[in-house]
Amino acid sequence: MASYNRVILMGRVGTDPESKDVNGKTMIRFRLATSNVQFNPQENRYETIGTDWHTIIMWGERAERASQSIKKGDLVLVEGQLRIREWTTQDGQKRVSVEVVADTYRKIMSGRGASQQEVQEEAMEHPFEMSGEDTDYIDPVLRNNLSSDDLPEGSTEDDLPF
Repeated sequence: MASYNRVILMGRVGTDPESKDVNGKTMIRFRLATSNVQFNPQENRYETIGTDWHTIIMWGERAERASQSIKKGDLVLVEGQLRIREWTTQDGQKRVSVEVVADTYRKIMSGRGASQQEVQEEAMEHPFEMSGEDTDYIDPVLRNNLSSDDLPEGSTEDDLPF
């Protein structure tokens, strides 16, 4: 039986990436907050109803580029694989860590300027549009600037999972 391990997250970077050298390869780690939002029709606005925190890991040249471009507060889309690590501490306690090992990333918006509410609304209304300054940080694989015209025939932006 075939299986598939793929994760796509879009959220705010909670910590500046921590970089370290592991066996001659660069590795970075940072935390990403994803908000669960829903529209409140009485107030005519989106409201955050919960936040989940994810640990993101990147390796190699991509990690080096990301460490220079991603900062705390940035809105980032990452794609990769879910990895679960288990270990026992020196005092015998079992620990479990769930991480996303990202192989692609896209900086959607810089953390400067816009409020969280404005960013969420903008991202929901225009998920494929980016400001000019932010396109410098896009991973080359994702540099194609998708638009709603690129959706499969018969699909709408409402069919997107974000």
